[in-house]
Amino acid sequence: MYRCIVFILILFASQVRADYGYTYSGDLNGDGIADRIMSGPSAMFGNSGGPFIIYLSKADGTYINKVVAFHPKAIAFEKYESGRNSLWGYWRHGTRQGTLFKLSLDGEFKVESITINPIESNLSSGIYSTVFDKKSLLKIKRVEGYMPPDYPWGKG
Repeated sequence: MYRCIVFILILFASQVRADYGYTYSGDLNGDGIADRIMSGPSAMFGNSGGPFIIYLSKADGTYINKVVAFHPKAIAFEKYESGRNSLWGYWRHGTRQGTLFKLSLDGEFKVESITINPIESNLSSGIYSTVFDKKSLLKIKRVEGYMPPDYPWGKG
């Protein structure tokens, strides 16, 4: 009996400590070099990953970055022939409203946004469905045993 209790406690403790996060790697800004998107730690932010850091590659091997809040299942990529690609994201504020935003991936990270309610409004629901169709959604991977980027999460 004692061994069984110890085994269950060890199993439970290992599950509690197991952190996960979300990542993406691919060319977002059209320069032929892989860019990255990495979430905050689930232990701090829960199942949505909290804020994400977008790392855009530069020709010299360094990155410029931007911290953005969105849900891992509501990130869409919009590619333009001009190379001025964008990410669309959605971050829910509460029970019904959220912000739909478009983020430029040209290094300036210009943001355009609008508050929508995709649950109760036909127009908002149509916009949401159009932006987040299956072809444009980014394939964000959930990673078990995740090590988040070195960033002062939750400290301003």
